[in-house]
Amino acid sequence: SYRLSVEGMTDDYYDSHLADDKARQQINFRGDYALSNTDRLEISLGYLSGDTSKGEGSLTNPFRDEDVTSHYQQLVWTRQLGNENELKINFSHNYHRLDDTFDVAFAVPGALLLPPSPTPTVLVPYQFSQSGLEQRYNLELVHTYRLNKQLRTVWGGEIRQDRLSGVDDFGLFNSSATFTNYLYRLFGNAEWSASNDLLFNAGLMVEDNDFTGTDVSPRLAVNYHIKPHHTVRAIASRAYRTPSFFEERADAVIDLVGVITPPFDIDTLYQGNRNLRPEQMTAYELGYLFQHPRKSLTLDAKLFYERIDDIISAATDQSFINANGVPDTVNLSYQSDGYSRTWGAEFQLDFRPNRNTQLWLTYSYARISGRYLDVIQAGGNRVYANLDN
Repeated sequence: SYRLSVEGMTDDYYDSHLADDKARQQINFRGDYALSNTDRLEISLGYLSGDTSKGEGSLTNPFRDEDVTSHYQQLVWTRQLGNENELKINFSHNYHRLDDTFDVAFAVPGALLLPPSPTPTVLVPYQFSQSGLEQRYNLELVHTYRLNKQLRTVWGGEIRQDRLSGVDDFGLFNSSATFTNYLYRLFGNAEWSASNDLLFNAGLMVEDNDFTGTDVSPRLAVNYHIKPHHTVRAIASRAYRTPSFFEERADAVIDLVGVITPPFDIDTLYQGNRNLRPEQMTAYELGYLFQHPRKSLTLDAKLFYERIDDIISAATDQSFINANGVPDTVNLSYQSDGYSRTWGAEFQLDFRPNRNTQLWLTYSYARISGRYLDVIQAGGNRVYANLDN
């Protein structure tokens, strides 16, 4: 079987003072093929192109169109090895190109120009780029296997390559070079029914990448039926977020060398940091589930606590020294220096008095405390912003 879909969309809004027009063309294909009684192949392809209006109409953020081109390819081969015993291999490629190169202008005192101008203020043209090309290649193997009536497992591995190229030499990375990050991942999960009332679920993922090295992410969950229709659960987990390419490698610079008198001819906007640590999230949950025997009433309630360490933030770095050897106080540099603590409660009530009626009631309460790095002063002192609510 196969499915082909084609879509086109155009939004033209009435307010000429806002950059909010959009246009998009998209095509998608999916095919499912039975190669044999035990083998199945899935093919997915897609292509998208479009443009979005951007800007504020100012000298440094003019009205313009941002062009996007993306496509993807995916192959999934599945083999049934037996009852609840399955092997799956997944290969995919994603491509995303953004073209956003535009002309800006800076108001500069005439006395700073090369050569100096008698005009008090002169508009200096400059071309800036936020363009880029991202690609991802991913190969994954997953094996699902039930060892016996009580124990079911899932394990696998993944290899991933992420690539980022600056389309222009004067863009967000100040280079048209290609940056690459390799990721290797092994994971496993086991579900054990210790009894009719007690269920354990344990998982572990080991991940290694070029940016931050090796991380280990465990998860443990316990579900216990204290009586018919009443279940309590406890969950503990840890996860990591790897820094992005921009946080690691950004080098957004306004370079007016030969146009403006040094040291005012170089202005660094964003500076990446190759010594960042991954953000670490640790979460705990206690929950309760009640289901009416006829399933007309369901109540799900939980208490939770989440801790995030090494929060990455873009801090104003007043100690930064630019290529001219002078402080650049406008620079924003990425730092792993922050934390947050969140605790709260949630509940959800689902009531279905008859086939034609469903009532939902939800409530959530959360308290957050923490801080993130806001300013690095010239002397090295650090100023933090609070996250407390």
